[in-house]
Amino acid sequence: MAIAGDDRGSIIETYPNDRVLSPDGEQVSFVPGSSTAPRYSAFHIAIASKLSAEEVFAIGEREGWRAVRCTRGRNFFDVIELWIENVLLIEVLTEEMQKQYLAFATPANLRALAAAASAASTAAQV
Repeated sequence: MAIAGDDRGSIIETYPNDRVLSPDGEQVSFVPGSSTAPRYSAFHIAIASKLSAEEVFAIGEREGWRAVRCTRGRNFFDVIELWIENVLLIEVLTEEMQKQYLAFATPANLRALAAAASAASTAAQV
């Protein structure tokens, strides 16, 4: 469990690959076994962290998980891709990265990106 210690009680739980969470009646069931779902998915989450980049990389190294610093878009912001059990992507944003992200992720910037993507898609269809 990773406990943020914030005012919202944020916690992230991970389990070994030889355990699965599955719906079972009124609550989730935690059982040995493997999922028939694909190994990878389109799901990911980005989280803000008080940890330094070095501390995040140390977690990845300790657990044997892929951890790599990446730049999103055209130098919009950086993240650390931390691959839990080398399967599930969590984008970790250090305090420095959070500043980059918040400067980028404004409604005006996101609308401009959506408009540019739409124009490019329309031009490609012609």
